[in-house]
Amino acid sequence: MAMQDIRAEALALFARYGYEGTSLADIAKAVGIKTPSIYAHFASKDALYLAVLDWVLDEQERLLERSVGVPGTTEEKLKRMYVDFTAGYTSRTESMFYKRAIFFTPHHLLPVVREQVLRVETRAAQAIGVVLEEGCRSGELADIDRDEATASFFCLVDGMFVEHDLYEEELYTRRLEQVWRVFWRGIAAHPKERKGDGEG
Repeated sequence: MAMQDIRAEALALFARYGYEGTSLADIAKAVGIKTPSIYAHFASKDALYLAVLDWVLDEQERLLERSVGVPGTTEEKLKRMYVDFTAGYTSRTESMFYKRAIFFTPHHLLPVVREQVLRVETRAAQAIGVVLEEGCRSGELADIDRDEATASFFCLVDGMFVEHDLYEEELYTRRLEQVWRVFWRGIAAHPKERKGDGEG
């Protein structure tokens, strides 16, 4: 259990104080072990930080898998992904860590962090692309550029992900719905564009 305990305490401390504000000694103290014991599981502070990031990104991938498996219309599928992605993670600690990793990663770790984040984003883009393709074939979506729609979706998610920890739940939920309605109106097929409409 030592490795899991170290990772869990590192997550909490990195989320609260950031990479620079957290030492291996701080993490060891939180776990209740001596600092050298950490090296039995992680080669360095950098290795531990990246392991925590990988752990958090694994949760994002699990969110993706759950969202993709939801049946329904194109709007229902996309909205489920939107809601799940903007909620971000199951805990505020994971959410805060991810925000720090995105905005305040140490310069020397930035290339590796970007690679790890883009790996998950690529999988998400592929899943979104499949839903958009299905929506276009079914006539639920307008004749849109899938890449542009995917980019817009990510911008939507990123903006609301930041707001998730900024606003009270009631205001956040209202804004979540308001932003979604504008996005959906922008990509949904208008009645005259829907397949079968006007045919006879």
